[in-house]
Amino acid sequence: MRSNPRCGAFGRQATGRALSLLSALSTLACASAVHVAVDERPDLSACRHWAWLPSTLEVTPDVDPLVRGAIARELGERGFEPAEGGVEPCLLVGYRLALRRELVTRNEGAAQQRVETFGTGGGAMGGSPGPIEIGASQSRLVAYEAGTLQLDVAQGGEGRLVWQARWEGRARTGLAEQLDDAVAELFERFPAGPAPGR
Repeated sequence: MRSNPRCGAFGRQATGRALSLLSALSTLACASAVHVAVDERPDLSACRHWAWLPSTLEVTPDVDPLVRGAIARELGERGFEPAEGGVEPCLLVGYRLALRRELVTRNEGAAQQRVETFGTGGGAMGGSPGPIEIGASQSRLVAYEAGTLQLDVAQGGEGRLVWQARWEGRARTGLAEQLDDAVAELFERFPAGPAPGR
């Protein structure tokens, strides 16, 4: 979108508003936030094995492997291994995912229109400023998929909850492709960082 160099202050303001609107819309198209609800900072220095907590919510078959795979990968990067062959896990890990559809009203800019002005002619003493470009905004409903992903980590044995974090996000194109990044964002706040050399 180019403004006419002769359009004056009005055209520059319209162009500036349109660019600001486009910037705001691109930000709103995909938004997320992370909150840590429980953080008891357990001593995990001697902990090496983990297992899944029993699932309490049913998750669609195409999404469950994505989330479980991302969680297992993040735990592996921190030096934790799945408990197998009768090994007692020191961490129990679970997740809950809730997805919903939202309709949001957005004011979006319409295409710029060029309007010719008429006057007495140009020249140094006045006359028509020439053509100007104007635009208008229009409201429309935009569909988003919004969701909350919560991770629960308990210590083995007594199963006491020691860490819980929640990611909230929404996107126009659906959240499935964001879940891998969502899990990574949550684990950035996990008490144990990546193991050396990983």
